[in-house]
Amino acid sequence: MPGTGHGWQFVGKQPVIFTVVVSLLLASGASSLGLAFFGKYFIPQNLPNSHVCAAMSSSGIQFGVPDWICWYANWDLAIMGGLFGLVVLILIIYRKNVCHVR
Repeated sequence: MPGTGHGWQFVGKQPVIFTVVVSLLLASGASSLGLAFFGKYFIPQNLPNSHVCAAMSSSGIQFGVPDWICWYANWDLAIMGGLFGLVVLILIIYRKNVCHVR
């Protein structure tokens, strides 16, 4: 089937920093999606020190969440962009150890 079976892999051992950054990227993506879709069900209402978060407002419904959750909801795309940039930077730094496979 055309277009399948192409990819990139490290020659020899994969750098530990690459594994750590990719793990953080996947965890950030999962928590971002989980917060967007399931946050309103799992975050208890009327928590102490909770404030209305504009980043989590959808369809006119506002949620009162702690400040750290609101901070993450505001910055989740920037965090994921930074982690993706680190993955690209690591691939550029270790470019001699990366090869194209079919």
